[in-house]
Amino acid sequence: MEKLPFFAVSGAVTLINLEVHEKMGAIKTLLEVSLIERVVLAFKSLTFYLMKMVWPANLSLFYGEPYHVSFSNFEDMGSLVLVAAVTLLCIALWRKGQRVWLATWTYYIVMLLPVLAVKLETLSFAHDKYTYMPSIGLFLLAGIGTALLVERIGGRGSSPNIVRVAVFLVPLLVFSLLGALTLRQTKLWKDSLTFWTTVAAGYPMTVMTGMNRAEAYALSGKHQYAINELNRAIEIDPTYWGSYNNRGLSYIEMGEYHSAIRDFTKTIELEPMLAEAYGNRALAYIKLGDYQAALQDMDRAMERKMKPVRRTKLYVNRCELHIQLKHYEEAVLDCTKGIEMQPNNVRAYKGRGVAYSFSGKKEEAMRDYRMAARLGDVKMQEFLKAKGIGW
Repeated sequence: MEKLPFFAVSGAVTLINLEVHEKMGAIKTLLEVSLIERVVLAFKSLTFYLMKMVWPANLSLFYGEPYHVSFSNFEDMGSLVLVAAVTLLCIALWRKGQRVWLATWTYYIVMLLPVLAVKLETLSFAHDKYTYMPSIGLFLLAGIGTALLVERIGGRGSSPNIVRVAVFLVPLLVFSLLGALTLRQTKLWKDSLTFWTTVAAGYPMTVMTGMNRAEAYALSGKHQYAINELNRAIEIDPTYWGSYNNRGLSYIEMGEYHSAIRDFTKTIELEPMLAEAYGNRALAYIKLGDYQAALQDMDRAMERKMKPVRRTKLYVNRCELHIQLKHYEEAVLDCTKGIEMQPNNVRAYKGRGVAYSFSGKKEEAMRDYRMAARLGDVKMQEFLKAKGIGW
């Protein structure tokens, strides 16, 4: 009974974790992977993790999406038979008084249970990191077995010294090899580009691999390389909007605004309710000086669902665009909305201050300028200081 609170807390944390990942779109739904497929995949995953733990060969940072499983598949049925056989063996040993085996096997299954069939990620069906906690029981059992073996051999005065030495050296060698493998794997996590390049070398090119490699290139400023990766991703799946959207962003960074507009337009065709695509196309139009087209896209973006942070940014962007178009009243309204959603938004105060200034409302403008300065805007601080105005 005293352990029930711990189970309750663990269950609550698990549910919260699943909820967060589901909202992020990182979990396969029942429509994408049926209940029967999840059951088969659970047995397959149990076997997969067990095999990787016993024989950690061909380790990868990413194991693809083998969600097309079936009881008619020989490999899938083999996983079911293996899990059943291990379970029956542990039960038989339990009845003979050797309860540690079933306890260890149960611990292994329970620790893996949240990621076997419930939390199916959209990128990969398995991760090496999921074996860290479940492996504790099995390695603890191996350590106990080694200690008992040493004790038994040590009790035999006639045991050759080479046997005693071997009992110590073999586990030491095994753990040394595992340590070396671990060090080698950690180097693959150096950065995103190294990570996804390693994945691409071990698995066929997928849209997600290309997207992630492209993102890594874009973050390092290598936008042409990013575009090349996204070109390959589009060849694999021409219907995925994300590839066009990200390629458009790289085109903007390279100054190829017309190409960016074509990609954002394609993104909108594939995903008409994506507010981000309208906002991105508006940015490209602004770069070309087509403010009216940009304003139309921002208005369309506002009509669609988006996160509060994105909506705040869009209000401020549209405020600044209204200023360019000399729509000062509209600019004040948009920046005020931005301030209401994010009271410490420096750009919103500066934008509204500019709109007030052009409208002839100098007092209101100075109030917003001082607020921007108090929030840490260095340029505004220098501007006010030059005019002898404190903040």
